[in-house]
Amino acid sequence: MTKTHLAIIMAVILLGCAVGAVAQQNCQDLRALNTQTLTVDPEGNGGWLLLPGATSGVLDWQNFSPHYIEYVPPAEGGSAYPNAVAGRYWDFTQKWYFQDGDGHDVGTFTVSAYHASFPVPKGKGGMGNFVGSGKITGGTGIFEGATGTVTETGPYLLWFTEDGWTHGQYNATYIARVCFN
Repeated sequence: MTKTHLAIIMAVILLGCAVGAVAQQNCQDLRALNTQTLTVDPEGNGGWLLLPGATSGVLDWQNFSPHYIEYVPPAEGGSAYPNAVAGRYWDFTQKWYFQDGDGHDVGTFTVSAYHASFPVPKGKGGMGNFVGSGKITGGTGIFEGATGTVTETGPYLLWFTEDGWTHGQYNATYIARVCFN
């Protein structure tokens, strides 16, 4: 056997091992849409409102929607609410809550180190594209042991009223790549 043949055999074996290692992880994409509204008073209190049940999702072409997505500001070091029109926030935690068709809790997954930006000049209205992402770091129930990533993107529109209030509309697209070992 020549060195070339040996190199080809070794390459095939290494590729086979790499494919086997990748194939062991079971990942599924949850794709979801929601609409959020923004209301902020002249002192900066308020934020984006995402009502429970406002998100519609599909997992493996079956209806599968989170009941609620909670945004938790960091205790220290990141941005904090109210930051609705500042244009970005970082180190948030998202917690996605899921229920079955009868309203029973079936599990949650947690997204850590969530970062997002929606560039708007301070005190100005306008349109833009929101971009956010984070890492799935765990779960409960049907999501026990989950890992993966979440991306969020979509267009937004902000406007101001004469009384100093800020309002907005945001249409979000989520792609949650949920993986299990």
